[in-house]
Amino acid sequence: MSVNAIVINITLDGQNYPEWAFCVETALRGYSLLFHFTDEPVVLKSDNTNAAAVKEPVVLKIDNTNAAAVKEWQINDRKVMAAMVNSVKQSVIMSLSMFKTAKAIWSSLKQRYVQDSGALLHSLMQQTHVIEQNDMSIDEYFSAFDRLMGSLTSMVPDCTDDECPAHKLIAKFLTCRFVMGGRQDFHSIRKRIVNAGL
Repeated sequence: MSVNAIVINITLDGQNYPEWAFCVETALRGYSLLFHFTDEPVVLKSDNTNAAAVKEPVVLKIDNTNAAAVKEWQINDRKVMAAMVNSVKQSVIMSLSMFKTAKAIWSSLKQRYVQDSGALLHSLMQQTHVIEQNDMSIDEYFSAFDRLMGSLTSMVPDCTDDECPAHKLIAKFLTCRFVMGGRQDFHSIRKRIVNAGL
């Protein structure tokens, strides 16, 4: 099934990769096209026993029996590519022109903006220590803090344990830091939250 144009309503500017990636993944899930980023090509067996698993028919069979499926995959992949290219800032667009598949563009952007960098980690940690509500509304403050927290937590490796103690500690620290950055108006609430042990 070929899909209509895919619209991503956020522009990747380099600082908002986690938010942008989430929006792209969500949009592609809605079209059942997320596999364009994740799946490796599955080769159709001669007896067609794995036909249901073949979502990415990149290779045209010699007898052309899968030509329609290949064409549909290519059209959808180009739509995914267009959605990503149309949702990045102009200065990034030409650096994507060398890639021929959506998966290649996705991998390149992820490599560029998700870095395990000591300097980036240091910068994000500094920002968590100075961010405060000041004149922002609580919604604005939460959004600013949540964006910073998203960038920071994206650098934390996945934990295979359901009750990961490291992730619990990080969540506790970030919750405490958010509460402590609130305005003085929220002092009584802050005190109750911190004393409750988060």
